[in-house]
Amino acid sequence: GMPWKFDVPKKNELVLGIGAFRNTELGATYIGSALSFDNTGSFNSFEYFLKDEMLELVGSIKDAIIRYSSINGTPDKLVIHYYKVMSYQKEFLPLENMLNSLKLNIPVYVITINKTESEDYVLFDAGNRPDYLPYSGRYINLGKGVFLLCNNSRYRQSTDLVNSFPFPVKLRISCPQRPNEALDTHIVKDLIEQVFQFSRIYFKSIHQQNLPVTLKYSELISEIHARISLVSLE
Repeated sequence: GMPWKFDVPKKNELVLGIGAFRNTELGATYIGSALSFDNTGSFNSFEYFLKDEMLELVGSIKDAIIRYSSINGTPDKLVIHYYKVMSYQKEFLPLENMLNSLKLNIPVYVITINKTESEDYVLFDAGNRPDYLPYSGRYINLGKGVFLLCNNSRYRQSTDLVNSFPFPVKLRISCPQRPNEALDTHIVKDLIEQVFQFSRIYFKSIHQQNLPVTLKYSELISEIHARISLVSLE
C-alpha cells in the first residue's frame, strides 16, 4: 500500500478527529480538529478552537462536509473520534441541527477514545509468551457499547517481547441519533478496525501507536496553537 494510506476499498464516509490540549500556563483548553479523513486515511484539512467555541467547531464540520460532498458526493455516514464522552445537549444537538440544515439524513457514530490506556480492565494471552500480551488488534466487548482494543506492536509474525503500550485502549461507541438501539455487530467491527488502522499511520514513526492519528494530530495541532498563543502574549 501507499505510505500513510490504508490498503482498503474506499468507502463514501467522512472521519473526523476531535482532541484537546490543556495549557496550564494560560489556564485554557484548546480543541483541535483534524478535519478530516476519508476511510482510506487520506488527510484533508484541520482547524482548532477554544473549548467553549462549540458553534465554531460545528461550523467547521459543516464546511468539511460541504467540501467532501463537492468531491465525493454526500457521505453515507459520519464517524467522529472524540476525546471524551460527548454531551448530547451541549455538543451533539448543535451538530444534529447542522446536519438537518444541510438536509443530511445520515447516521453519525461517535467513538470516545480514552486518552490514557485502560487500567481498570486488562487482557492477557495465556499462551507461552512471558509477557502475556494479546495480539494487536484483538478486542473484547464489555457491554453497553464499551470495548477494549489491544493497540500494541505484537503481530503474528513477531516473536520479540513487546514493551510498548501494554494496556488496552478503551472505546465507547454510540449512535446518538438512536440511543436505545443496539449497534449492528458488523458496523462495530468496522469502526474498531478503523480506530486500529488509524493508529498505524503516525507521520513521526512507523511503529504502532496507542491512539489513532485522528486524536494524536488533533492534540498536536491544539498544543501548537496553545504555544503560539503563549508566545503572542509574551
